[in-house]
Amino acid sequence: MIVGVPKPRAVAKAKTLGDIIDLHIEDMHEVGRPPRRSKAAVLGALKEDLGPVKPPRLSRERLIEYGRMRAKEGAGPATLAVDMSFIRTVVTHAAAVHGIEVSAEEVRLARVALAYLGLVGKGDERDRRPTQDELDELIEYFEKKPRQVIPMGRITLLLRLCGKRNTSPPRVPSACIR
Repeated sequence: MIVGVPKPRAVAKAKTLGDIIDLHIEDMHEVGRPPRRSKAAVLGALKEDLGPVKPPRLSRERLIEYGRMRAKEGAGPATLAVDMSFIRTVVTHAAAVHGIEVSAEEVRLARVALAYLGLVGKGDERDRRPTQDELDELIEYFEKKPRQVIPMGRITLLLRLCGKRNTSPPRVPSACIR
């Protein structure tokens, strides 16, 4: 089978958004780029929540309703942005690769509406510092990894002691780390 070529039988079976998600995952596996843990989890949740929806019923209104529901459940703006992004990816893939009649424009419009409502956006910058217990847990985790080459436990401790963020660590001679 040639990779990336539309599969007529698969397209005929794609009756719901859940089927389209499955088709997307299958295609990603075929090209050697299976969804990793986070994307697989989001796609699984989308399939659970929106899976039964038929493509013609995947409207802007339906997606706005879904966004509001997710926000009430506690999903933040960044989480909803990821959800909408993956929905658009899956829908665009289905239309472009397989010719399935589903509108990515509806997803785009829903995202715009959700952004105006303040439900979709960038994540909040985190300003909380880790507690000593959290740091100890991290350091223990890094130290227990037998194949760990980079001394992450020591680096974590050093950064904590310096009060620096990981994006601006001080220059330390390699002899001091070993």
